[in-house]
Amino acid sequence: MIVKFILSRAFTGLFVVLVVVTITFFLLRMLPGGPFDEEKELPDQIRQNIEAKHNLNEPPWKQYALYLKGLSKGDFGPSYKFPSRSVREIVLGALPVSLELGMYAMLLALLVGIPIGTIAALRQNTAWDY
Repeated sequence: MIVKFILSRAFTGLFVVLVVVTITFFLLRMLPGGPFDEEKELPDQIRQNIEAKHNLNEPPWKQYALYLKGLSKGDFGPSYKFPSRSVREIVLGALPVSLELGMYAMLLALLVGIPIGTIAALRQNTAWDY
């Protein structure tokens, strides 16, 4: 029973992540401009080579398929802002700080939420409850 519940939640979570990734991917493709538009003016041949290297010359459906294939392998692609680093390296570098911050937030929520919830439960239908 518990295993079924956990699997159900895992598949639901995976589905939600897939929907968010899909919506984000296609919304970003609908925006005007591209990731290299803020750079200095590039000759057409160099721009085409950069777009080919990052698969930006492919149709959106193929870009999406390549993106999902990379995600399934843990490859988030290259960073356009920091060319010498991958997105995976950047995320893994920030992960310890994010986990620490998340633990502090959870601790604060428990330390504040449990006492307030207990008081509200003990004093039903009073100002403390509302």
